[in-house]
Amino acid sequence: MFAAGEQGHQIVDLLKKNPGVAIPVVLSRLQQKDGEWRKVKQDMKPLFSKVFQQNYHKSLDHRSFYFKQTDKKQLGHKAMIQVSTSISTSTSLANHKIMM
Repeated sequence: MFAAGEQGHQIVDLLKKNPGVAIPVVLSRLQQKDGEWRKVKQDMKPLFSKVFQQNYHKSLDHRSFYFKQTDKKQLGHKAMIQVSTSISTSTSLANHKIMM
């Protein structure tokens, strides 16, 4: 009984014991709360819109961690040595074929 607060169990007991009297009271209170929540939602709408606009570009960056991780691996010393070794071997093989 979130909307009822601490008296939630008491309200449920009253609904079970005398529903004819309790239901109209609970219904009017729920309608009042619904009106309050709708007003707060309407008042907060410009703030929510502003926050959504500010966070939009951040939401597009959900894969940046993986790109950074891949870049770190590719730019590491082991990867650089491997690339330079493969280039030098392919170049030396091409030069060797030309000389033959």
